[in-house]
Amino acid sequence: MNLADTAFIRLASGGCLAALQFWCAIAQPQTVFDLDKNLEFQLRPDRGTYPAFAPETNGLTTSMLGFDQAFGSYSSVANAVAEFPPMSGDFIAPCVEPSCSLLPNPICVTAELDLGGPLSLVFAFDPPFSFPGTDWASGAVLDCRPNYALALRHAEQTVNSGGSLHGQSAAGELEAASLPLQVPVWKYTLLTSSRLVDSCPICDRIPIVAPLQGRFAMRLVGHDPLFFNYAVEDIELFAYTPEGRAYKVHGRGVYKVGGELALRQGMTLEVWIDNGSSSSLCILTNSTPEIKRGWPIIQVTLDQANGTPTQQYQIELVAAPVRQIFFSTVHGFTPGISPSPAEHVGRGDLVSDAGNIVALNRELIAKLGLMPSPDPLDLGLDAVDILPGSEIIFSVETGVFSEILGYIHHGDMLSNSGRVLMLYTDLIAPFVPMPPLPDVGLDAFQVVGSGEAYFSVEADFFSEKLGVLVRRGDLLSSKGLIVKTQAQLLSQFHPPAERDVGLDAIYVWPSGELWFSVEESFEDDILGWINHGDLLSDRGEVLYRNLDLLRNFQPLEDLADFGLDGIYIVSDAVFAPTNTTRCVEIRAGKEDGGVILRWETSGRVRQLEKASAVLGPWEPVGPVTTDVVFIDTNAPVGLTQAFYRLREW
Repeated sequence: MNLADTAFIRLASGGCLAALQFWCAIAQPQTVFDLDKNLEFQLRPDRGTYPAFAPETNGLTTSMLGFDQAFGSYSSVANAVAEFPPMSGDFIAPCVEPSCSLLPNPICVTAELDLGGPLSLVFAFDPPFSFPGTDWASGAVLDCRPNYALALRHAEQTVNSGGSLHGQSAAGELEAASLPLQVPVWKYTLLTSSRLVDSCPICDRIPIVAPLQGRFAMRLVGHDPLFFNYAVEDIELFAYTPEGRAYKVHGRGVYKVGGELALRQGMTLEVWIDNGSSSSLCILTNSTPEIKRGWPIIQVTLDQANGTPTQQYQIELVAAPVRQIFFSTVHGFTPGISPSPAEHVGRGDLVSDAGNIVALNRELIAKLGLMPSPDPLDLGLDAVDILPGSEIIFSVETGVFSEILGYIHHGDMLSNSGRVLMLYTDLIAPFVPMPPLPDVGLDAFQVVGSGEAYFSVEADFFSEKLGVLVRRGDLLSSKGLIVKTQAQLLSQFHPPAERDVGLDAIYVWPSGELWFSVEESFEDDILGWINHGDLLSDRGEVLYRNLDLLRNFQPLEDLADFGLDGIYIVSDAVFAPTNTTRCVEIRAGKEDGGVILRWETSGRVRQLEKASAVLGPWEPVGPVTTDVVFIDTNAPVGLTQAFYRLREW
């Protein structure tokens, strides 16, 4: 096999797999297959070699097989994907009519592409057949009907777990054997209300209660008419007490949710708990099945089933499928990490809690046609959301004049593509504000489906339609409705009476649970001081302290709170648009080496992953990003092959 060949295989919605083979040096790769959910194949001759035939999907076309007239055998035009039996007699006659066929020897020709480990991809021709395409001798367009098949081969067993793929080609129907579908894994992050309790039933000591942090993964393994069943994997939790005692929890478990008359849940964990002096294998399960939180957020109390009279553990697990949080701050900061993503992060930059910059403010406003300025502009970033196609929409804190769009108001929703998505006047128009038209600005914004947007404003105004005063702390709908008043948002908190603390950032989960930040800090009678940069839940919880969000940046400034203006959550619960994700380019880097990959997709955000075999294990190549071009600077040295896939949200 020429180790520059590539294979593109569609595995599942929201993910695309690419395989790039390497030898001592990286050569220009060749596309071999693209298996998308809309499977369309064509065969055509390639004038670059002798008669050569290639699968073609969605414009990705290349030569897969070529006929070597000198040796009378099929071989890969990229130098020996596989070698095939010699052909007897003449191979093909000149085509002068819209048909062409092999002379009568019935043989089967196959090519096999190694996918790493036990898997390989087989492309087979079963003559007698003819090829569609253009006759290389006469130039006539041919409409022939070959018999060909595509199959996934396993060295030890038949692979049939993914269901068959079928498609209609220009030459007739194509049937491809089953591909093993990879079930998406949801990554969960524990929220601040999670805790571990270490008690001694026969002792007089007070139970030790420690805040619990960490992550785990959930994978759907099956379902019946009543329940969905999940595997709980890669449990890695930790807890620290104020006295310095540390607990570590790792293991696996199962989770099910469903029911006939009412929703019920069940979780059982098999974990090792290390308390610093001993490690115990613990079986924990929930004794009450009621659902405490709307899906996909999980809240469950787990008691140890195999405890002893001297030690009994309990875990209050509250977790959400949060991979990363993108956000902007009210105050800029200087990262203290090394290497640093930037010398200074501005208030208008979009950053991630993973410690990287998603988009600089100058990148967001680059296409708005703003008048040139000797100093770099930072217009701030008030509201933010990401639409399909990686279009980042946002509002700025300061009005500015555009040579293309005219005056841009600080309440207008803009796009990094250089357009005005919605004027602030259009957002509040359904409320029929009392004249004169007020300048209310825009603070929070999220598109929640079917074009409806939730948002908040910076100043109060009176709605003639609703007959009420709309407050800056209310959550509004672009349909002219108040989704929740600030009193309702803060009903589970205990703020000072009659104080409007504003509404700065929002994120709405599918269950309707609202995560948000406020414009002004306040003191809660029970929870204590709540900063305007903390991320809150309408269930009355502080989910993330502001400095927790910034932990991976290690800001050098001595501030207790940098504010929280805009927020976007990368979650497995938000499905990527149903689209065709294609890798359209893989090539070697010219200057720094490595591999450059470019994708076509309409997803929101994505992350490139790499493995040495098609079955994994897969490791991320860089952060979650809105980019579609990736550079893998760590090209596989000493490896014979590398596979890439794209995860999207």
